[in-house]
Amino acid sequence: MSKTLFILRHAKSDWSDVDLDDIERPLKPRGTRDARLIGDWLHHYCLENDVDSMHALVSPAVRAATTYDVVARSLTGIARGHTRTEDMYMADSAEMLEMIRACNHAEDALMLVGHNPGMHDLVEELTSLSLDRFPTCAVACIEFDVRSWDTMVPKRYRASQFIRPKLLRS
Repeated sequence: MSKTLFILRHAKSDWSDVDLDDIERPLKPRGTRDARLIGDWLHHYCLENDVDSMHALVSPAVRAATTYDVVARSLTGIARGHTRTEDMYMADSAEMLEMIRACNHAEDALMLVGHNPGMHDLVEELTSLSLDRFPTCAVACIEFDVRSWDTMVPKRYRASQFIRPKLLRS
């Protein structure tokens, strides 16, 4: 049995309204386009890797929640549920690792949708990848040979990929 972890940073946000609180910032049009690209790529990834169900832990920040909503629309045929949790808002890598281990969902995959620097740090802690940066709307896909998330061990994974929207733009 294996589990797949998707670590998705929110898409490009709009800073034009300086009166908005950080948590309320929406996506820029480019962010929405990038989220669609990543959603389409994830859909193909899931089909090719027999991922037919997933659960997402999503930051309540508007930019993260909207990113998830746009990506999820592309995941047709994949059973999915999500939880918007305050714990994901600006969580560091240690907090996210605890959330992963505490997850008891039966789905094949877990998606975290949140913010840097925690996302970047988590990918480097879980894999042998050394990232220069973790741009907006990038996603890391990490496969573990485990039956449950509480047995997942950092650096002991079967495969990983890191995709940036820039690589998908034509």
